[in-house]
Amino acid sequence: KGLMTKIIMVLNSLDLSVCVFGTIATAFWLNLNEVRDESAYYYCFSSMYALSLEGTAFVTCLLSVTRTISIWRPYYQINVKAIVVATAMFFSYTAVRLTLRLLIRYTTSDDDNNSYS
Repeated sequence: KGLMTKIIMVLNSLDLSVCVFGTIATAFWLNLNEVRDESAYYYCFSSMYALSLEGTAFVTCLLSVTRTISIWRPYYQINVKAIVVATAMFFSYTAVRLTLRLLIRYTTSDDDNNSYS
């Protein structure tokens, strides 16, 4: 399979995960009463939703750049390793950032949590 097909498969998978994690996070949010800050499940699923959503945006941009290169220079061989490294770096950065946000939310006092909301 070609590079474009693989990128589109990743994009479709991320779109599906946006729907799944968004639905689950919304269900948890709707089932919470006055203890929204206490639901670890809600924040885990909302973090997965955010990771999927940002990943969808990144992969869409990646797809448009690779298609532009393919149109501009039809015989140019795109470095697949560079695409994989860039994608891994993006998802690693985003996962670490969202994990730190989750840890900060659960390791600070309630007064500090209200400033992050």
